[in-house]
Amino acid sequence: MAKLAFLPLSTRLFKSMHTTLMSNEVRGSNRSPGEYRRIQNFIGPEGCTLETATYIPPAPHLVDQYMSNLEIYINDPKDDLDELIRVAIIHAQFETIHPFLDGNGRIGRILIPFYLLNKRVIDYPNFFLSEALEKDKHKYYRFLNDTRYKGDWDQWIKLFLEAVIIQANKNIRLINDVNKLYEHDLNVAQSLINSSNVKKLIEPS
Repeated sequence: MAKLAFLPLSTRLFKSMHTTLMSNEVRGSNRSPGEYRRIQNFIGPEGCTLETATYIPPAPHLVDQYMSNLEIYINDPKDDLDELIRVAIIHAQFETIHPFLDGNGRIGRILIPFYLLNKRVIDYPNFFLSEALEKDKHKYYRFLNDTRYKGDWDQWIKLFLEAVIIQANKNIRLINDVNKLYEHDLNVAQSLINSSNVKKLIEPS
């Protein structure tokens, strides 16, 4: 969050985020943290090979160029699309480039709230779509592949927007539950303590 205050959504930020993500011996922490890949990677079921992979990202020597193009689109788009549609495109393009050896899915999903915060669609970078997007992993990956091989963006964008709606409704329910809990605790506290200061005690600072 602090880096967003002085770094644009750019390669420098992506690499910094990746370094942070890969710290503390998490999965993939030994796979070039903070650096774009210099070898070919591929995506598919566990144990698959380059020949049996479901998707092979661009060659390593193209990663810098493609990420530069994506960075330009993020910061200076020439279309008139809604920001939610743009971020669906950005997420798909990031996953298509697959710039890191590991952690691309995690970084790609973190970019969603960061982008929406940068564009002032949300006030805090806490709108996470991981659960909603991965509710049906097979559809998620299939629709991403269809943008790559068939140029079919409609079904992917529809899936993404449905995930946004699901997560927004979940967040609304959570906020309502927190408000109800606050009102309950306040009523209990006021019934036990006869003081005008009890509300200050319960209210968040």
